[in-house]
Amino acid sequence: MKEKRQSLSDPLEWLSRKLETLKMKDYILKIEKEFDRNELYQAHTWTAIKLIIFMWWLTVYSRIVPKHFKNYWYIDLLSSSGANFIQETKDIILGSPLLSYLVP
Repeated sequence: MKEKRQSLSDPLEWLSRKLETLKMKDYILKIEKEFDRNELYQAHTWTAIKLIIFMWWLTVYSRIVPKHFKNYWYIDLLSSSGANFIQETKDIILGSPLLSYLVP
């Protein structure tokens, strides 16, 4: 049975849920333990919005591509280190390399 799509009646609630995905706590805790914040990619607040859009496209393509190809790969030529330190909020969020592995 297909899952019913959630209504976008509250865009701020939707955005909040997507931001929580970027802050997958188990992975962030490991990153905080293993790395100094200065070693992470120094990003800004718009990075989170870019990554939410990226997650949406990952979901779309991960459903379409397997219908047409037996094997496929995702190559992100401009990816960061896998984690971003948001300078304005002091948050650590996952970057595109980890999201492309975890989200679809």
